[in-house]
Amino acid sequence: ILRSAPGVLLTDDSPAQLTYPTLIDALETEATYVGRVRDDPTVPSGLNLWVAIDGIRKGAAVNAVQIAELLIRDYL
Repeated sequence: ILRSAPGVLLTDDSPAQLTYPTLIDALETEATYVGRVRDDPTVPSGLNLWVAIDGIRKGAAVNAVQIAELLIRDYL
């Protein structure tokens, strides 16, 4: 699901590779970088994941526009 989500870049190589997203990767982009996806044993059907974004670029305004676009596409 994450791999096909628009705006999400999944970087989840094997733990031995130590490849995961960092803030440097996300700098000056609008993408949401996700990695280190693991089962969360403390919550039924839970996941732990590492998320990195450029908080200045990918802030409330961009999120609001993206949510509005989804609503228009799916409900109008």
